[in-house]
Amino acid sequence: MEEQKILFADLFRLLGGIKDELKTAQKDIGTLLDGGDWESITMRVNSIASEAQLIQSMAKCMTENISLFLENGPYPGQSAGILPLESLTAEARR
Repeated sequence: MEEQKILFADLFRLLGGIKDELKTAQKDIGTLLDGGDWESITMRVNSIASEAQLIQSMAKCMTENISLFLENGPYPGQSAGILPLESLTAEARR
């Protein structure tokens, strides 16, 4: 179904964005112990806070996309024990 492909693409894109922000945050966090003046430390901390907000925003988008997808179901093969994406993966392997 086209809806699943769109959901997959959206989730994959958002997950990639989260991974990128995590890498950037990890670098910024690693530099905190390098010292420096108050201004540079403040800039790093503000950058980490911005990255955390972006991650939070992307995670919220993922949750909303998943909720919308589930609200529009049921989809072929979906049951209480099988998530829609799991049923699609099983169908694709057939």
